[in-house]
Amino acid sequence: MIKKLLITFSITAVFILCLISYLLFTTSGLNMLGRVTENITQDRLKIGTISGRLAETIHLGDLSYNENDTSFTIKSVTCEWDFFALFQGRLKIIDIILEGVTINSGASEKESSFDWTATPLLPEIRLPLSIEIGNLQVTQFSCHSDGADEVEISQAILGLQGQEDSYAIEKLSVTMPGFSMQLAGTINTTGQWPVDIKGKWRYYELSGDGYTGNFSISDALHKGRADLQVSSPLQANAIMDFNLSQGVHWETEIKTKKFNPEVFSDALSGELVADIQISGKYTNAGISGEVEIRNFEGVMKSSAIMSAVQLTGKFGYSEFGVEKALLNAKIANSTINIEGSIGREIDIVYSAELPDLH
Repeated sequence: MIKKLLITFSITAVFILCLISYLLFTTSGLNMLGRVTENITQDRLKIGTISGRLAETIHLGDLSYNENDTSFTIKSVTCEWDFFALFQGRLKIIDIILEGVTINSGASEKESSFDWTATPLLPEIRLPLSIEIGNLQVTQFSCHSDGADEVEISQAILGLQGQEDSYAIEKLSVTMPGFSMQLAGTINTTGQWPVDIKGKWRYYELSGDGYTGNFSISDALHKGRADLQVSSPLQANAIMDFNLSQGVHWETEIKTKKFNPEVFSDALSGELVADIQISGKYTNAGISGEVEIRNFEGVMKSSAIMSAVQLTGKFGYSEFGVEKALLNAKIANSTINIEGSIGREIDIVYSAELPDLH
């Protein structure tokens, strides 16, 4: 009886070992896993081509997934990873490349009824394995959503190492039409999500003109500080204190060194400085805030006329427009005062003091 049980156990163990080896180390085994996955998802997930070996390098082509109002397609996926690192408690991805990623999402009632006050924005995340991503590259990514602008990313590259709740971003670069960014730093996914990230950015037009600078995010993602510097073509600094409690709140201070207004228009020239304070919040009620122009002054030339310029004042803003504006502008010997709102309705009162032309 015992001998029979031992034989049965041995045959079963050999069969399981052979099955695992077949699935991990053969192309046909990988194909079988792909077809089983399609059946489990009831053909919501479809994989056009499959090649490679699960324990080494995987190649997938023409993936698509459809469920309700959401669908995505991926032209190709190539993943090289270290299967045996799992036995050391590590998920080690050497290289993963995704090409031609397209996401389509319809309007969702759940998204429109999102409650900032009831939903924790930053949940605690702890991984059972340490993770190492040598190179994750996404090319030609686009996201389409009803009622929202299309998002297009030409290329994104990520290198990351993490253990449990602590991650080191060795590199993250994103390139999209008119904008590029590179960053590196650390982030913890518990508590208020402590973070220390530094990077550089570039905003540009098709002509090649644009802005470049650096940025940093410190303290925590729940409540912290973002520091943005513009280095070219003008020099400016913006410091933003933000808080994600019951929505997103921010306090931003923008200060520039002397700059030439031709960075905004070729028809202008001169020398200006600016000191502007911006505060605001984004909650269930929408976006609202206030802009205070502490100082915006200098000399500006337009149509061969050089004039001294000074602008001060403040105004509120929301998704509906500008509210409670109170602005004072001095141009050469003229003074203009503007008060009112521009939104669903226009209600503006202004007064002007002009020099005697006689």
